[in-house]
Amino acid sequence: MHWGNQFMNTAGANALACDAIDPYSLQPELKHAAVQITTAGLSYPLAVVRRCAGQSEALELLQRARAVLADFPYANVGLYGRTTPLVVFRGASAGPVDDAAILALDRLFGLDGEEGAIFYADATRRISKKAIAQHGRLLGVRLAGETQALAWLRQAMAEDELDVSLIRFALAPSAKAPKSMVARNIVCKCADVSDIQIHQELEKGADLPQLQKSLKCGTFCGSCVPDIKRMVAEHPPSIAAAA
Repeated sequence: MHWGNQFMNTAGANALACDAIDPYSLQPELKHAAVQITTAGLSYPLAVVRRCAGQSEALELLQRARAVLADFPYANVGLYGRTTPLVVFRGASAGPVDDAAILALDRLFGLDGEEGAIFYADATRRISKKAIAQHGRLLGVRLAGETQALAWLRQAMAEDELDVSLIRFALAPSAKAPKSMVARNIVCKCADVSDIQIHQELEKGADLPQLQKSLKCGTFCGSCVPDIKRMVAEHPPSIAAAA
């Protein structure tokens, strides 16, 4: 219900909502919907992850990217990351998109330059990948035809974990992050807070209210609050040093 046509090229889950609504709040009935699931057949994936200097730049890029959502059978775009704002685009089509469409995506996301660029191309499988690094940091990545690295890549870029030696892995066909990166799980997806961040605050003596204040975790939809409470309960209490 949060992903309507503001961020997608379809109504998303809202298309499944029936006409029944609460007479007071006008909230639609979202719990029951009769559906028939069929294979979409959109086997050619696309993805772009672009780092932005700040929130205003990210919002501006997000707005521009919304204009191309209708160009693909499936597409969505949104923001990701808390420390470093990212704009993340995902799309899919029934077959490979042409070079002109890929170049248009690169231009839209400011990835059409040659300086600091690394490329990978497999003409037989119509896979095309490009990454651009500036000053030892990854500015953005465009993946076409294969996007296995998207999940760990956007997290690593948001946490600024890809140093110069790891940038080459951005184009690797792997769903697993490089072994030298710290494994983490996102506990609060709304605020993009990981278990590592929570444990770091717990080591400082934080309790649930302090975690919510400092990290904002558990202050949005609330679905992660039980997990955060469990982590607080399982964390050994801090022992004050003897004076």
